Amino acid sequence: MFVDPSVHYDPHAERRAAAAHQRTRRALTRAARLQRWADRSARLAAVLDRRAKAAGDPRATVHRLITAA
Repeated sequence: MFVDPSVHYDPHAERRAAAAHQRTRRALTRAARLQRWADRSARLAAVLDRRAKAAGDPRATVHRLITAA
């Protein structure tokens, strides 16, 4: 059976593939950025907790959240 390639030719396939590639890259970049933000936030929380405990504050968690805002 002969299949005419012009029937199945998609002139926009390359553009769609490139767009999908860009969407994937943006999603991976966004995920990495969010991961860095979460890591930074966790480190900041630990630092603020240590400072509050060193100052003898029993409500370290509450103050940590207030001062970080």
